[in-house]
Amino acid sequence: MPSPDTKPLILIVDDDLDAAFLIRRLLSKSEVPHDCLHLGDGEKAIDYLVSSGAPDSKISRPAAMLLDIKMPKVGGFDVLEWMRSSPRYAVPVMVLTTSDDPRDKERAEFFGADAFAAKFPPVEEFREHLEKLLGPRTTVG
Repeated sequence: MPSPDTKPLILIVDDDLDAAFLIRRLLSKSEVPHDCLHLGDGEKAIDYLVSSGAPDSKISRPAAMLLDIKMPKVGGFDVLEWMRSSPRYAVPVMVLTTSDDPRDKERAEFFGADAFAAKFPPVEEFREHLEKLLGPRTTVG
């Protein structure tokens, strides 16, 4: 079990390096304590979750995931569907997308996303989503 001083690990899963950079900026501006790891596609996210769930793993289990839905190889919906079918590896997920299609939000919710926002939400809205994802251990500095 992590110590109370350990910052929660947030996975950014996005194939766009510029988007990942901007998400990191949002995380920084949110003032929510965190560590961060960027993974470039859904396949890497699934591999990471499986590795972090192994009994003898030295890999930190993420506290939350910020997930793009439109990625090559394994997309965000595929990751959500896999997590739903493998609850052992589930973590709170916020979908961040450029899509404005309401069906994408419905589909994300169906597959268990905890939050859905357009890239890139205002800092206050983003902070609120993060605090809900991370739970009561989150405090703004």
